[in-house]
Amino acid sequence: MPEIRETDSETGLSVDVARRLRELEARARVIKLDSEGRVSIGDAQDFPLEVVTAELTVVSRRGAKQNVRALEERDLEVQLPEPKRYEIGGKTLIGFLEDELPEAVRTEGGYSLIALIALLVHKVNRLERVVQELREIHAQRAE
Repeated sequence: MPEIRETDSETGLSVDVARRLRELEARARVIKLDSEGRVSIGDAQDFPLEVVTAELTVVSRRGAKQNVRALEERDLEVQLPEPKRYEIGGKTLIGFLEDELPEAVRTEGGYSLIALIALLVHKVNRLERVVQELREIHAQRAE
């Protein structure tokens, strides 16, 4: 018989997990749990310079998503800016400026790595198709 777990009415997380996250938030004031169950580390004005992890998993089960559809061509034909080198908090980093990125990847005060990776995958796939077409043309001319 499956174990029945109580969920926190505010977050939808298990009561245990929600309690532990609230304890961490109270101690650190860096980790925040909002009313929709999202956990954030810092905010746009006061953020840590690094979050270190050995693995990051993006939940992506089809059953958890609604209204799944292909991107429109205008979503895919965005121009991505050149990365910049900048200093923040005494560190030199490489990245992007939020206001130079397409709207599709922008978030409040930053950008979505998930959306950026999705656009990069599309662009790489398109380049691979072009390379394959050029190889076929070259092979035909060589015959």
